[in-house]
Amino acid sequence: SAILLLAAKRHNGRELLTWIVIAQFAAFALIFAFYGITRFGTLFLMPQWIAFLIIIGVSLGGIYTHRKQVKS
Repeated sequence: SAILLLAAKRHNGRELLTWIVIAQFAAFALIFAFYGITRFGTLFLMPQWIAFLIIIGVSLGGIYTHRKQVKS
């Protein structure tokens, strides 16, 4: 959250910081999905991966919006 806030305030390295957060949350989502499937046989006993995917989606939306504004 702190890195995303920093990325929102800074102009230098904004995209790089956001991609770092996306990579981190993608790793978390994969870990929770992997353990949910292998240990419990279902994804829905450990639904944290859904929240991580939502954060990834919002972050990608921010990158898309920023690129769109820069091109204009």
